[in-house]
Order: sequence, then structure tokens, then C-alpha cells
Amino acid sequence: MHDSSARYPPPKCHPQTRTGIIDFFVDWAKTENPVELVYWLHAPFGQGKSAIMPTIIDRLIEEGHQDQVAGTFFFGHGKHGRDKIDYLLPSIAYQMAINLPGMREIINRAMLADPAPPSKSINIQLRFLIIKPLLEWLSGPHFSYAPTIFIDGLDECDSIDGQLAGLDLITKVLLDHRIPLRFLVASRPEPHIYDHFGRTRLARISKRYRVPFNDLEMTAYLGSKFNEIYERRARIMEAAGIQKPWPSKDQIFELVWRASGQYVFLDTILRFTDVHRLNPADRLNAALSRSADSSVFTEMDFIYRLVLEQCPTEYWGSVKAIIESVMFCKNCGYCWPVNIRCTISCIAEITQYPVPQLLLASESVAAVIRLKRQEDGTQPAFHHLSFYEFLKDKHRSGNYFSDPELATKRWKSRVQRAFKRSLAAEIFLVDSYSHNIIYNVLRDVENHYPWTTSDELQELLLRGQSTVSWGTASFAQWYRIVHLLAELFTSLPWMNNQTELIEWLAGHPDTPFTAGLQSQCLQLWKGIADGAFSEMDQRLANSLLDRDPNRRPPSISMLATRAEMDPEECLQVLKEHQSLFLETLNDISDRVELRDKNYVQFDDQGNKTPIRHIRRQFYNPIK
Repeated sequence: MHDSSARYPPPKCHPQTRTGIIDFFVDWAKTENPVELVYWLHAPFGQGKSAIMPTIIDRLIEEGHQDQVAGTFFFGHGKHGRDKIDYLLPSIAYQMAINLPGMREIINRAMLADPAPPSKSINIQLRFLIIKPLLEWLSGPHFSYAPTIFIDGLDECDSIDGQLAGLDLITKVLLDHRIPLRFLVASRPEPHIYDHFGRTRLARISKRYRVPFNDLEMTAYLGSKFNEIYERRARIMEAAGIQKPWPSKDQIFELVWRASGQYVFLDTILRFTDVHRLNPADRLNAALSRSADSSVFTEMDFIYRLVLEQCPTEYWGSVKAIIESVMFCKNCGYCWPVNIRCTISCIAEITQYPVPQLLLASESVAAVIRLKRQEDGTQPAFHHLSFYEFLKDKHRSGNYFSDPELATKRWKSRVQRAFKRSLAAEIFLVDSYSHNIIYNVLRDVENHYPWTTSDELQELLLRGQSTVSWGTASFAQWYRIVHLLAELFTSLPWMNNQTELIEWLAGHPDTPFTAGLQSQCLQLWKGIADGAFSEMDQRLANSLLDRDPNRRPPSISMLATRAEMDPEECLQVLKEHQSLFLETLNDISDRVELRDKNYVQFDDQGNKTPIRHIRRQFYNPIK
């Protein structure tokens, strides 16, 4: 959606730019009987397509034509929820229910009758989420004239097949089902998209619109932005004896000429110039000191190299770690069982660079890396996909080349080393949110344990079995093994008890991993039998082991009964070792009875909070 928090702050056109395009498409969206039902707005990389689309939408809403905005979708390369064609139609259906008068009741009825379509193929989604609801809506009193669906960044959908499938959906809606809608699609002029608009049935109802260059608009844009920079850095500029007007007309004209219509080039120059505590005039002169070249990519590459070259030496290691963390998430973040976010605090935990140093390092390359404030912390990201493309192209980036696969491997190694440090210290690192990378690595190990023979993962789980002491701190590691055993029991339902599992493992010593699991299980049960745990921990451990692995973990009351403990005493043990019993707390939380005083905690104001909420806020100390 155009106002989604995932795109905050959304790109917008400067008030003095793109006025002709915006006026044209606002008028087209308000025209009752347009000649063209589909427009393809196209331009090369960096010319501001993604700023034009939200500006058009905002204009329609501001002028009271929200009912003409049926829905919007902004594809984003590598952005979870925005990178696949499967997400398009459910999002559009949801927005139609909100934006089109009378549509909410229709879609609600459709979803109550069959809630499955959002998870099915796009053709089924089209029929049940778009076609049927719209046909019913058209026969009602609310339809006046065709509303518009806005689709931006089609070329950033994750596959060519997905991109073309999106265009085929438009053809089916307009030509096969004759639904009165109109579509505005924006993308780069990729050959397969160009051919689809020109050589298929879509050509009969569509028109191409190329975003034009406008040097006067770019000049006005630069003048306005440089004036803002001067006002922000007025003390530095005046101390250096630099007066307005700044920059000179010649400098602005040179920047516009070098940009060749690429707003992303101008924005990179502006970010490079506007750095806290540094003289903007000196920064701009450094950017302009290079001999002119008409190639936009050469200009962009020069700016990217200049930004990295001017990074202070003492921060380069931190900057490299941040870059690799972003590349790691871009390549692997959405392939793991849980969505991974690399926050600054998490990067600090993994790399052992101090948080203040990472923040200063990010500031030194703010022209290419931005810090996004998320509820789970501050997350670094590239300003533009072009910087990622620059880094992974050795011919363009030279000494700054960063191979995505190698960056991913290096980052995984960093994570594993951090995990080993936590085992050596007999602790499990837990950040301020459940998306902590180390926590995700643990979950990744758990979720894939029965099927993996990875030596690296084997080493993680087997690490420390001969060195860690039998005590509360090491209990967390053993509880995870028990948790994995329960998963094995679930996948092998014919087993009745741990003895059968040990026998099965003994008969299948196919890998060191299964042999290692057998060894760990034997050590765990031997440790319990020998009384190596403290009395209270031993009773808890026994009660956890002595449960039906095909059922979910017991409630606090049942756990306390098995351990021959009072429920409050049992809960107190869990509270005292909260970081070690996270899995226990999370598993128990679903079965908590709110009416029982044993299942609540008290905050600073004395308010009761159900223990189940610890699932979402386990990082807070239990009161």
C-alpha cells in the first residue's frame, strides 16, 4: 500500500517537479470514459518513477477522489511481502474493501464463505478475491465509473514469470471479464515487459508513457535542496566565509548535466554533501572535482567509490560488517524459517563492534546507507538498489567489490562464532526482540535438526559437551536437546519412549550427527540419574523429560505436580532462570489459565499481565 509503514518515509516528488506527468494522470484517473484503460509508465533506473506514483495517489485523495483509488501495490526487490506476485491480489482485495463504498460487506461475505483463496494460486485469487466481488459491486448502487489500480516497480517482482503473470491478470480482468477498471503500471523498460505491452492482447487497451527529462525541474529541485542544506549548516558555512547563493549556477548546471535525468544521482550527491559537522561546500567540491563523463553509471560509481573512500580508516571494519549484514539479509533473510532483521544492536552482538562505533560508521557513509527505526531496533539498509548492484559488480566497484555469496558465508560464520561464545560462557544471547539473529539461528537449528548433516550445525550443538558444567546454566542447552527429541518423536510416531529412540539411533549411526545426538541423550540422562542438577532443577528436568512427546508441553500446574513442587515455587524457578527457560515459558504460555493468580505477573504499577504475553516480550525482566 502507498501509505504502508514498510515504505516510510515514502518517496514523493518535489512540489516543483514532475507537475506535467502528475496532472496528466490525476486527470486520467478522474475521467469517466478514458480512451486507454492501461498506462505503462516507464523510465530507466533512478528517474523517480516510485516518487511519481505515490504523488499521483496522494493528489487524488487530497482532492476527495479516494474512491477512484481501488488499490495500490509497490513491488520491492528482496522485500518480504512485496517481492512476489502471490502477494498482489490479496493486498488489492483488502484495499478495495476499504476504499470502495459497499465493497467491504461483499468481500467479508466471500471470505467467510471460503477463507482459503489468499493462499491459493493467483488464478483462484483473481476469481474469488477480485472478479466475483467486483461483479457483485458493479450491480449495486455505489458504482459510478472505473476506479484505478496502481502497480509500481513491476520489474522488482522476483521472477520474469511473475512479472508477466501480473500483466496477464490485467488482460483477464479487462478483456476476458470486461470489468470496468483502469491500471497504471510503472517499471523499468525491461525487454520482456516492453514486448508484452506491444505484442500481446494487452497492446489493444494500453499505452506507453515514458518519463521525460526536464532539466529546468531538476535545476529547481537542486536549488531548493541545497538551500535547505545551507540553512541546516549555516554556522559552518558562515564560518568558512561562504555566502548565498550557494552553490553557483555553473555547479548546479554541471550536476544536472551529469545526472542525465537520474534523480537518484542528485539525491546521492545531496546526501554526500549534507553530513553533520562537515563543510557542505568542501564535500560538493570533492564530488565535482572529477573530470566530467556522460555515462550515468560511471557518475554513480564515482560517487559510490568516493563515499567509501572518504570513510575514516578506523570505521572501515564496522562499515564492512554493516554492508555484509545487509547483503546477508537481502540474500538469506527470507529463506530462513523466521524473518531475520539485522539491527545495529544485533550486529554489535555478533561482530563485537561497540554500538556507538557502528552508529558513527553508518553516519560516515550516510550517502549510501540509511538507518531505519523499527520497533525491534535500528536497522541499516541501502538507500537504493543501485548501491547493491554496484557492490556485487567487480568491474564497477573494484576494491570495494563484495560477492553476495561470500558475504553471506562470512556473516553466517560470524553468527556461529557468536553462538559458540555464548555456549562457552554458558549463556544464550537474547536481544530485545524475538527477531534477534542468534535466536533465529537457534530456531533454524531446531527446525532443521532431523534432516541436516551439516558439520557446522553439528559443531554448534555438540560444542561444549565435555566442558560445560552440569548446572542451571547448561540446562538450557539440554532442554533444547529434549525439545528436539520431542520433534523426532512427532516425526517418528511409532516410537513409545526414549529407550526406543536410543535403540533406533544406535541402529542408524549413519552420520556423526546422529551418533552425537545419541551421546548427548545418554549424557543428559546420566547427569540426571547421578543428581548432577540441583534438587529443584533436577525435578523440573525429570518432569520435562517424563512427558508424552506427542503432546504439547504441560501447564505450570501439571509441571509442578510432576516435580512435586508447589505451582508458585515452580513458577518462581522459571522466573529466576528466565533466559534459560525461554522455550519452557513460550510453550507453557499458550495453556495459561488467566483466572489463576499463579499465571500473572505484576508491572511497576501493580497491573496484572498474563504470562502468555511473555511470548511477545520475554526480553523484559519478569517482575
